[in-house]
Amino acid sequence: MGNVRMYFGALTWNSFWCPPERRMKVLAIALLCVFAFQGAAALREMSSTGDETHYLGMGRYLLRTHRWDLPDALLHPPLSYYLQSALLYFEPMDFRAFDIPDMNARGRALMAASPDDRLLHLARWPVLLLAVLLGVLVVVWGWQSCGPAAGLSALFLYAFSPAILSNAALITPDLCLTFFSTLTFYFLWRYLRRQTFSMVLLVGIALGLTMLSKFAAILVVLTVVLIAAMHKICNRLSGRSAAGKIPLRHVAALFLVTILVVNAGYFFTGAFRFLDGMNFKSHLFQRVADTGILHWFPSPLPQAYAVGMDLQYTVVENGFRCFLLGKVLPHGVFLYYVVAFFSKTPAPLLLLIVIALIFHRKFGNETLLMIVLLAPVAIFFSYFSLTRVSRGIRYILPAYPLLFIWVSQAGVSLATRVRYLKPVMAVLALWYAAGCLSVAPHYLAYFNELCGGPKNGVNILDESDFDWGQELKSLGNYLRERKIQRVQLSYFGTADPQHYGISYDLLPCDSALALKSNEPIAISATALHWDCNRWLAGLKPADRIGYSILLFNLPEDRSPRNLPPMH
Repeated sequence: MGNVRMYFGALTWNSFWCPPERRMKVLAIALLCVFAFQGAAALREMSSTGDETHYLGMGRYLLRTHRWDLPDALLHPPLSYYLQSALLYFEPMDFRAFDIPDMNARGRALMAASPDDRLLHLARWPVLLLAVLLGVLVVVWGWQSCGPAAGLSALFLYAFSPAILSNAALITPDLCLTFFSTLTFYFLWRYLRRQTFSMVLLVGIALGLTMLSKFAAILVVLTVVLIAAMHKICNRLSGRSAAGKIPLRHVAALFLVTILVVNAGYFFTGAFRFLDGMNFKSHLFQRVADTGILHWFPSPLPQAYAVGMDLQYTVVENGFRCFLLGKVLPHGVFLYYVVAFFSKTPAPLLLLIVIALIFHRKFGNETLLMIVLLAPVAIFFSYFSLTRVSRGIRYILPAYPLLFIWVSQAGVSLATRVRYLKPVMAVLALWYAAGCLSVAPHYLAYFNELCGGPKNGVNILDESDFDWGQELKSLGNYLRERKIQRVQLSYFGTADPQHYGISYDLLPCDSALALKSNEPIAISATALHWDCNRWLAGLKPADRIGYSILLFNLPEDRSPRNLPPMH
């Protein structure tokens, strides 16, 4: 009887674990669960960040009214708004808040109805679910292109990516764009390998959803055209000119499906209208209008889409203030994304990228796959660097999943050919995961060890790369635990500090007035770079709250020798 039990026990165990593919699938599910757990922790930990306050509830408003009459409704296409409102649809919401002219005041009014941040959390959960689906897409693409080991490696890099995790817990459109752009390139890769009408329809649907995610999707459209052209050129050079030719009916179907999906996202409101009477603000759209083309042809895109793009280009043309490596600059700089990428990307991944670049010719990789994976990376980096839109690593977030797949196939191929490198790869993997977990759940403040870690982030970048107002809830908890009744606060963000139980006085811009108070000073890292607060840089913070909020206790002896120079 004991032998029978042992036999059936061994049979069950072997049938589950022995097939390598089944083992890989179990590991993939485990990694997805680890990713979801990390994202959920960040979701609940972070207070409302800079843009989230005025995005909250916008999808619910658009679904109810079908009107694009609010400024923030035009800031982005509506798909990310719809997504974050999926769980808010049946929640009670006071729509009178949308009559408030100030968009951030409106968001604070909505948040005030749920002191426990219930509305904000419900809005964030669908974004996290989309991020989990993106992880599924990463492992599937890696698996199909280079085998199960490469797919699992790509998912591992994805599951412990601070850049992905920090955006997976926010109701901003960056994760939405990243998912649907990756889906577009995946379907495009499959279509170019085997050109079928059904696959071109999937490319069109995915591309339309990408365009509904964020206006930066125009880069994805340009990249799709570039990839198709490069594929054709490569086939001609290899003597297979017929293989790279795309049928005209497929091109027409792609265009029509994409346009229909975009217009459907706006409920066909303002669809196919002439835009020659529009008062465009950006120089780019004014130049297009001056050609007269808008008078002769109706716009294939909804009117609200065109107005939103014009609004965004106006913002780009006006430029942004930028903080980089300890300096506040009045405009963006070309090297911003180079610094941001090399400081906020884990060092083991940077090393793997270097290895992949050096040895990529020896891996025998499919040329088409390399083009599809790397062309978007080059386009996103080039565009935002050349236009000097220095706004944060989230602007090039769509590059990360593609890099994970490309680096994983290179790493697996190299480890397979050079056996002694397997322990090295294992050490890099442990280093990579440990670096991510060491900052959990404060992923937004992550900086790699080469740059001094997150504690040195205040000297490298700010805003959405380090301090986007995400630690206000942690500050409230910190003050309650230590029974600190009141602080002088200088805060970068849009949420109401009182919503998180913080009693405060605004930190005076005049340092002499600030020194008259006995209240400790709590200041956001971004606010520390403002001119009137720079005098605090000479003081040592007594504590840090989640890396990005610094707490200063002023010395009892406030004679000049104990204080930094006044400004």
